[in-house]
Amino acid sequence: MNNQEIFFTYLENNFSERSEELKTKFEQYYDVLVEANAKINLFSRKMPLEEIWTTHFYDSLLPHKLIDKKKKRILDFGTGGGLPGIPMAIIFPEMQVNLLDGTKKKIMVIDEMIEILELANVNTLWTRIEEYNTINKYDYIISRSVKIIPQFKQPLMNILAPKGKVILYKSKILDDVVQFDNYKIHNFSNEILGTRNIVEINYE
Repeated sequence: MNNQEIFFTYLENNFSERSEELKTKFEQYYDVLVEANAKINLFSRKMPLEEIWTTHFYDSLLPHKLIDKKKKRILDFGTGGGLPGIPMAIIFPEMQVNLLDGTKKKIMVIDEMIEILELANVNTLWTRIEEYNTINKYDYIISRSVKIIPQFKQPLMNILAPKGKVILYKSKILDDVVQFDNYKIHNFSNEILGTRNIVEINYE
């Protein structure tokens, strides 16, 4: 199977009732993401484009079973190119997904992608996590590409709802995880993605 077929099989196995709808949406997202990446570097331009299906889309959805779709709010911290926030917003249309990044150019491009994809449940935030305050706490904070330095810990917990969770995408290096008191590591490693750990951190 090629990369797209691997991802589509994943959708069929995990979202069988909506798989055809999701395939169409992710095909649209693929086209939009490739076009956007030509304007600003959202992901490595050295990577073969067909690997987007697995390296970015498949990988982004790995922790979906850890997320209760009855909850309301997700924050993607350090969203970069909208990953994993946009894939999560596509599979959880009933949830509000906010994409936070400190780079204005990236946020502007993501805004364009959101409009084209007609994702009514997605908003962007151009700010730094240390400067972000909100009265509406998040049920989940997800982060795929940010090393959680100690300065980030308390700002993250300040905007996390009680009983909320922080979900981190990690490979072999887990040194930033031990600063938290209550966490669980889920091993999602496979031959497609290599070493992949998803760290689930409870509200402190």
